[in-house]
Amino acid sequence: MHPHSFRWPLSFRYGRDGSAGVVVRELGRGRAILFGVMLGHLYRQNAPLDENRKPTGYTPERRALIEKPAVSGAGRGRVGFSEPLTEAILVEHGSGLAVCLSDYSERHGADAVLRVETERPVGEVFSSLGGVLKWKREGNVIEISCKVPTPVDVIVLQ
Repeated sequence: MHPHSFRWPLSFRYGRDGSAGVVVRELGRGRAILFGVMLGHLYRQNAPLDENRKPTGYTPERRALIEKPAVSGAGRGRVGFSEPLTEAILVEHGSGLAVCLSDYSERHGADAVLRVETERPVGEVFSSLGGVLKWKREGNVIEISCKVPTPVDVIVLQ
């Protein structure tokens, strides 16, 4: 199946016995997707190894294949990072927002842009590793100038 051909309802079955390869269930206001394979394991195992046998050289194309079913069903989240191989997880709290960044691109320290969709007021943005960051608001999107983390960081919006 081509990575951009997913449509809802999603149906995928294994060829030999016809058992379900992907199961989709509606849960409250969301949707759960269960794959009959371990996509993260396949992604990691197919990455080339460095001299210390550490996976390296992950590809944006393989990541897009893995994330496509979730994005097709649920849409893009409220947080985005300009480096496609950096995971960005939004955590909301009464005192502010935090974005946990985990990088797999090995482009540590490169210029990047983090975008967070929120209507909440923001007065300051800082990195747990790099201190105060430059940012601007465009409508309900906060655009933050930052760096690709080495390899993890937390960006706080208060």
